[in-house]
Amino acid sequence: MKRDLMVIYRILEKVESSDFDASEEAIPIPVILPGVPPKVVQYHFLLLQEAGFIKTISNDQGMLAPTRLTWKGHDYLDHASDVVIDSVENLFAEVQN
Repeated sequence: MKRDLMVIYRILEKVESSDFDASEEAIPIPVILPGVPPKVVQYHFLLLQEAGFIKTISNDQGMLAPTRLTWKGHDYLDHASDVVIDSVENLFAEVQN
């Protein structure tokens, strides 16, 4: 299976936007990406966990679910967002000229 950076970005965004309560036990964050099969989402959870971008838990069937972003995950998402914003700003500048 191929790594899809857009799927990674979308997962990180969903995890970041969730409500995290450090006083509670690790609670799985539901991540449903329209148009992306669950098997692909699971593979990307594994990649993100291995890269140290998210913390996960697994259920009895071995399915992973993210519980929170790590420092590294926040940094990646911040950098990716900056790249997207810069690209959009450059596109608008080209259109205006």
